[in-house]
Amino acid sequence: MEKSKVENKTTKVKKDRPKGRKGDFKRKTTETDIKLSLNLDGKGIYDIDTGVPFFNHMLEQFSKHSRFDMTLKAKGDIDVDLHHLIEDTGIVIGGALKELSGDKKGIQRFGSAFVPMDEALVHTVVDFSGRSFFVYKDNSEEAGSVYLIKSLEELSDKYSNFDKEGTREVLIDKFFYVYSNIFFEALCKNALINLHINVMYGSNNHHIVEAVFKSAGIAIADALKVAEGYGIPSTKGSI
Repeated sequence: MEKSKVENKTTKVKKDRPKGRKGDFKRKTTETDIKLSLNLDGKGIYDIDTGVPFFNHMLEQFSKHSRFDMTLKAKGDIDVDLHHLIEDTGIVIGGALKELSGDKKGIQRFGSAFVPMDEALVHTVVDFSGRSFFVYKDNSEEAGSVYLIKSLEELSDKYSNFDKEGTREVLIDKFFYVYSNIFFEALCKNALINLHINVMYGSNNHHIVEAVFKSAGIAIADALKVAEGYGIPSTKGSI
């Protein structure tokens, strides 16, 4: 198999003034081609096209409620599965967050958000610690059925023909059970953050997934808020 080619390009972040935190990022492999422009000090303006309408909708929620300006154009081998596209998008966004947060000087570092959506409630907590750790806990009414499946691989096998089925319900279910985890774990690992997502309760998969993306966007934006005159947010002196 041809070796993957990955490109990243971003504007330089001034370490003494964490403003104007924006950059352009690219990732091109044999499976995906992703281009991202991200502005952490934006107004939540977005232009997103991944070829997957439901994924577009979730990323729009992330951009709008984080108030990050985001232009994302992504192509992938979605005729095979959505896994590669969704994971690589998480890789690119996570890498952008790491790059644009610089040495973390002046940021709040910690962020959290409770987000309700009708019957669903999600709590997300983040720490820009420079260390990657991801926790996704599900206490919703829908969680019981997924516990009957021993692994994500087994779940993927169960839905292996979902693209052929082409139903919205199956896609939303797979986002709920698999793709949200894949996206945020990739984002977490590449941003080098500690990310805890707790689905407290809910019964509608669409509402749960949307609350997850909204709460993650708000919590990450909260952690990246700048406190003027504040140094590195660690007793170690560096992150």
